[in-house]
Amino acid sequence: MAIPGAFVGMVLGGASPLSAAVMQLYVLVAIMAVAPIAVVAMTRLVADGRFDAGRQPR
Repeated sequence: MAIPGAFVGMVLGGASPLSAAVMQLYVLVAIMAVAPIAVVAMTRLVADGRFDAGRQPR
């Protein structure tokens, strides 16, 4: 998963390729770090019965 527009946009906006690459890596790492947190949160909600596909969350 990557956001190629961020790199290209920063370079076209005048940033150095190195700083654009660092920003893109930061975004990628942030997305990868949040994914497990979302899985754990959703698993807890389902296990507690707070989320059911047939009705709205309580």
